[in-house]
Order: sequence, then C-alpha cells, then structure tokens
Amino acid sequence: MVKLYYYGFTRGRYLIGLIGLAGLLSGCTSQYRIAQEAQRNQFIQEQQALVKQQAALAEERKEIELKRAQLDEENEMIASAKEELEQEKRKLEILRKTLHPQQNSTKPAPLSSTIPIQTQTSRQVPLRSSTVEYSEIPHILIGQLEKVFLEPPGLTFTARVDTGTEISSLAATNLTKFERDGKPYIKFHILHPKTGKPIELVRRIRKHKRIKELDEETQKRPIVRLRVVLGGIDQRIDFSLIERTKSEYPILIGRNFLSDFAIVDVSKQFLTKPEVQP
Repeated sequence: MVKLYYYGFTRGRYLIGLIGLAGLLSGCTSQYRIAQEAQRNQFIQEQQALVKQQAALAEERKEIELKRAQLDEENEMIASAKEELEQEKRKLEILRKTLHPQQNSTKPAPLSSTIPIQTQTSRQVPLRSSTVEYSEIPHILIGQLEKVFLEPPGLTFTARVDTGTEISSLAATNLTKFERDGKPYIKFHILHPKTGKPIELVRRIRKHKRIKELDEETQKRPIVRLRVVLGGIDQRIDFSLIERTKSEYPILIGRNFLSDFAIVDVSKQFLTKPEVQP
C-alpha cells in the first residue's frame, strides 16, 4: 500500500514536472515567435524605406540628367551660334578683301582738322551711296563637278554641286553612334579618293534632321560639321551623313556652302582648284 502510494505520488510529480516543462517550452516558443515576427516586420519596414529611398534617388537622377541634357543643349546652341557668327565674319572679310583690295596695303589719309572754304567756282559733287548692290558682289563661277578639300581627313575629293539641296551631304558606311563626356558622337567610314580603302572618322553629332530625297521616304540623318575648301571659299559647314556603300560622288555640295559666294554653271566642270591654307 505504501509502495503504491509512493509510486502514485512520484508519478504525479513527474507528470507535473512534464506539464511545467511543456508550459515553459511553449512560453519560450511563443516569445521566440513574437521576437522573430517583430524582426520580420522591422526587416519589411526597412526594405520598404529602402525602396522609397531608391525611388527618390532615381527621380533625382532623372531630374539631374534632364537638367544636364538641357544645359548641354543650351551649350550646343551657344557654340553653334558662335560658329555661325565666326563664319559670317569670315564671309564679310572675304567680301571686304574682294571689294576693297587696296585697303589691305594702303593706309587711309589723315583727316584734316580744318574745313575748306567753298568758293563760287566750286561745285558740289554728289555723294555715292555706300550700299553695295548684290550684283556688285563678286561670286566664284564653279561647275557641276569640282575638286574640294575635306578636313578631316585632309584629302581632296571630287564633289557634285547641287543648288537644289539645302544641306551638303557625305556618303558614309558603318555608322556607329556613341557618347563621349555626355555628348553624342558618331563613328563612320569614308573611302579614300585614290586607294578606295576605308578611312575612319569620328565627329560630334550636332543635331538630327529629316531629309527627303527623290523617290525615297523621309530619313532622320545625323548632322556633323566638316571643313570644306572649294576654290577660294573656305568654310566649316554642316553635312548630313548618308549610309551608302557605293557612290560615284561621295560629297554633294549644297546651298549651305554656295550661298553668297558661288554661281553654278551646270554645263561646265572643274573650273576651280582648292586653295588650301593652314
């Protein structure tokens, strides 16, 4: 009887201990789950905050890129305006030297400090207008085909002259656009006028322009600037790049080079030679 009682008491204590241990383990497990859930929630909140920060940085980056593009465009416009102004100055200098060749060698006479008194026998000489008529401005006569010096690459090519074309064009191959210092550039090949081997050129893209040719759809072509010398005309002008593998005359000279300087006689060829100066 005593043994049974002791056995029952021991078993009861053992069961109570197991129940307490189970409760303790359950409590620890609940606390661990609560802590883990809190960590998970904190991690999710941190991820959401990081996503918001990344989105804000992306928006700021877009704004910076947009402002940089606008600034580059403004700088491009300023540079283009400066180049056009320099070109107009060169045109005026050419016209001045042509119209008044003696001004470069002779000095003007000093002005008299006294005004001469007119006598009765003197007569008034009508003043001649200082305005120069367009017909008085000398123009270079060129033919339908002419030799032109192109720089780069610093070689002489045979070019076709076309007064019906606004912008001069250049036949090129392997056109590859890329960026350098945040500005658009293009790499292309032209054929050597004597050997026929490809010459690689790299120029900055000034702009793109839609140009339509006969029996062709409108094309958006890159515009680059090159130096051209034809006879005594030396200018830096825009060229549209035409991707062509074969072309009888790779250079086409348009009105942006001819205006104010040349008269074209399509019945003649090779009336001038490039007067290249350093």
